[in-house]
Amino acid sequence: MPLVYLIYIGLRIIVHPFIFINVQIFPSLRRRWNFELKNNSSGDAFQVSFSSTDEKAQRCYHVSSEGEWEQAWPFILEDLREGLKTEVLYTSESLEKRVTQSKEGLDSSLIRFWRLPLLTYKRLDSWVSARDLVMCRYDFFPELILLGRGLNTQGGQFTLLSASLKNKQKVLQKEGTIPFVTLAWLYDNFDRICLASGFEKKRFLKLGLKLTKLWSYEARALQILWRLKNFRHTLEQRHLNHFIKAIEENTSKDQRLIFGSAWISDLEVLKNTLRVTKLRPLVVLAPHDLSAESIESLKKQIKDDQEVFVCDHETPLSELVSAIQARRVLILVERGILLELYPLFGHAYIGGGFGRSVHSVLEPYLATSFVYCGPKIHRSTEVELIEYESPQSLQVLESLETSLELDRNIAHESVAKVMPASYYEGLYEKELSKLKEARSFLFRRKD
Repeated sequence: MPLVYLIYIGLRIIVHPFIFINVQIFPSLRRRWNFELKNNSSGDAFQVSFSSTDEKAQRCYHVSSEGEWEQAWPFILEDLREGLKTEVLYTSESLEKRVTQSKEGLDSSLIRFWRLPLLTYKRLDSWVSARDLVMCRYDFFPELILLGRGLNTQGGQFTLLSASLKNKQKVLQKEGTIPFVTLAWLYDNFDRICLASGFEKKRFLKLGLKLTKLWSYEARALQILWRLKNFRHTLEQRHLNHFIKAIEENTSKDQRLIFGSAWISDLEVLKNTLRVTKLRPLVVLAPHDLSAESIESLKKQIKDDQEVFVCDHETPLSELVSAIQARRVLILVERGILLELYPLFGHAYIGGGFGRSVHSVLEPYLATSFVYCGPKIHRSTEVELIEYESPQSLQVLESLETSLELDRNIAHESVAKVMPASYYEGLYEKELSKLKEARSFLFRRKD
């Protein structure tokens, strides 16, 4: 390991007693501490280091959050299909459930998981046995960067997935400044970089990075399309056959509008749209928060303009049909099937854009819905991906007073008809080819 890495380890040893003291004082630190201590639990073959049994992994991935998991997981699965031993470091406690679920279908002889030790002291190079390290997006913990540099000097590869400089426009305009030089140095550590969209290439080239390092690919599309090609089967498993039947027999796709991940802050857009549009759309709300309090608040907000009907998989078909024919706003109280609903709707408004940040717009876009969202898109690389590939498929609203252009976009080709499963099957196969091309470039050995 390089001297700078050993110095960093020494500093961690020095500050460790102070961290331990603060853990006893602050509950949030104590919770994090206890989370990391699970690394010491015995009996879990999935967290034992390969190196402890004199084995070597081919590749180690680091993911911080669920969003990063979505980017890295397709690459990980392909590694496992090829029989490569793989290690996964994860940071967020929110990933614990995903990791637990994944273990059920995996072979511990090929993959191991470990919680990133930020508070507890454990040298990463004592657990990581792979010579190739793959990071994702922007959580550049110093020890991981130093570890990647160290592996690089030993013939390994240091790769970054889903990279974006979308929020660094001001820094990119100040060449020669400390922030600019620091950013350029940081990304130059990586041998290969997978960009979040085609727009990113110009930004990374401005940092002075070589074009031979860069590749553009959005890995999450593959998992979305996997679910879309099975969307009818999934909805049937969730006993929503009658819901599909009711909307398909009483409306056409171009007359349907779904509010995905809807918040109360988004409802002004809905009410304004219903006031001005000539189209009488069927509106379905899929709330972000399914608590009884949230549903009641949504009902009160909408009632002034249009009557509301709350439904789920147990709602009788006759009642659904009556509500649809009366064009009542449907609030669908079902968890985990929003993505599978999108193919049925010609128009999809995605919530969060008038709050902290817009939710996933890639899901309705790939499901062939016309996409609408609020202006808080600064954190969304998905919006930029759509703007790069098909800008005519997206409308970003500037204010709550803006209405959705349903009448104009009704002629948009993507909202004309519900696509069969075979359509998404074809897209999935094309996306799988793109993944293989990306892997071939990103993991190609250095000359």
